[in-house]
Amino acid sequence: MVFEELLVRWNGGKTVGAQVRLAKAAGVTQTTISRWVSGDSVPAEELRAKVARLLGVGEEEMLQALAQTRSARDDAREAALLEKNLSPLRAGVVRDRSPFAAGVVPVKGTAKSDPFAFSPDAAAEEYLPVGAENSFALKIECREFAPLAQPGEYLVVARTAFAEDGRLALAELKPGSYSVKLISRKKDCVELQTVHGGAPMKIRPEDLHIIGKILVVVRKPPRY
Repeated sequence: MVFEELLVRWNGGKTVGAQVRLAKAAGVTQTTISRWVSGDSVPAEELRAKVARLLGVGEEEMLQALAQTRSARDDAREAALLEKNLSPLRAGVVRDRSPFAAGVVPVKGTAKSDPFAFSPDAAAEEYLPVGAENSFALKIECREFAPLAQPGEYLVVARTAFAEDGRLALAELKPGSYSVKLISRKKDCVELQTVHGGAPMKIRPEDLHIIGKILVVVRKPPRY
């Protein structure tokens, strides 16, 4: 149960007017109540017993509801960040199926699972007609990377040791084991989110090893 459910239940099952009513009863502003409901803050320690009593619950139950509220807020923000990063890929904004792009990019490995093994310094298995400097490609042969890429498509990766927050990057999870992750830096850790959602992996900032940033998803032209 989240905090808003406690609030609505206390207000007779009605959402309208609940925040104003509790604000007056608790001696705080409606903005303060709104921040409790959204998960952006919690009642000050000296207010907690009073607010719990007003809501007709124990202080521990109220704190659990506040914790659930914050967790739901964080999940929603992570989902929104993932969707923001992936929506251009789904829409084809960074898809390039043209066989006429200048230059070629070496394909360094094949992802048959997630995570997968390959060597960034390996000899090229094949080449793609894509104009991207200081880059290489990975062939996708599994469904774990949907909706980002489907089997038979290629990820073009720009070599770099840094990726901005909210950017899809190729990361080395442990020696010889790699995956594509959405990067999100927190106060004391880095969260690595898979392209298909789920709970993120949390690692120490010093354990983050980025090989490159995902530039584009391509399909090899016929007869190339």
